[in-house]
Amino acid sequence: MVGNESGTQAGQLLASTEPFRSNGGGRLFMEDILGKVVYSKTGRDQGRMFIIVGVINDRFVTVADGSLRKIENPKVKNIKHIQFTGVKADEIVAIIKSGETPGNHILRKYLKNIGTTGVSDGKEVW
Repeated sequence: MVGNESGTQAGQLLASTEPFRSNGGGRLFMEDILGKVVYSKTGRDQGRMFIIVGVINDRFVTVADGSLRKIENPKVKNIKHIQFTGVKADEIVAIIKSGETPGNHILRKYLKNIGTTGVSDGKEVW
């Protein structure tokens, strides 16, 4: 892939607004899971915290953490392979919805804050 193509592809994934159906049969929309803090359950990144930065379809999302997986090259993960938390990064969602791409430093800062305290806005992460 050429560098410009991957950047364009990431931008298209971030801008996706198609709703999808979850595995449980309930109707979920991109707004419901975009920005959610998740843990990877499988793969070499097992146990790492990520933020959902895009929704591809009913089975796949893109995640980034700003260090291992940069926002320019997010990891495509099957939703079966991630553990959802009760925390949502509202400021990152606002940036994505405004059509901009959040900086890697913003993702790192948010995840570091959650990782050190284990709590974000009064909600336990794990």
